[in-house]
Amino acid sequence: HSDYTAGGSPKIPIAHRDIKSTNVLIKNHQECVLCDFGIALRLDPSLSVGDFANSGQVGTARYMAPEVLESRVNLEDLESFKQMDVYSMALVLWEIASRCDAIGEVKNYEPPFGSKVRERPCLEVMRDIVLYGRERPEIPTNWLAHQGMHFLCDTIIECWDHDPEARLTAHCVAERFNLMEQTDCDDILNNNSIDNEAIKMGCSTDENQNNDRNIQ
Repeated sequence: HSDYTAGGSPKIPIAHRDIKSTNVLIKNHQECVLCDFGIALRLDPSLSVGDFANSGQVGTARYMAPEVLESRVNLEDLESFKQMDVYSMALVLWEIASRCDAIGEVKNYEPPFGSKVRERPCLEVMRDIVLYGRERPEIPTNWLAHQGMHFLCDTIIECWDHDPEARLTAHCVAERFNLMEQTDCDDILNNNSIDNEAIKMGCSTDENQNNDRNIQ
């Protein structure tokens, strides 16, 4: 994947708008890729607010960001569409974390909010939980006792913030994970101390808003 065309021009960013675990595929070399771009939106600056308004409320209710559930998206800021995807991505990261054996016994798989809603929750139910109740999937204390998982949980929490502008950008998340990948794997697996603050300071929300234009 490249953020630029073969000619060197920046690619127009795309908002997926339906990020969920079932839309993530794993390639032969353990590389994760997104699929099902049927309702994706090209964030072309030449389009008007009216064009984006006509895109409608789409996605899977379980993974919808609070502002999407409330139908209060800032259509004048293209970054708003990216931050919706960041919220959904946080739920997928939570699902991944829940299946990590580094924290002990792995329980049966459960989707986000699985203990509170039925298999295909409606918008009204998710509004009550996510928008009005401001609830998020539970992060057990044993996750936070593990250095590597603690770092991941911090990132998840910052990605599903109720305020879209307070969420990390996709660029920042990628930078954090790149920095963590460079950390000694043995230290992480053995739960040795890793410098979470140094990794987290690799980028900040404010500093990376402008750098995130073409990451999605």
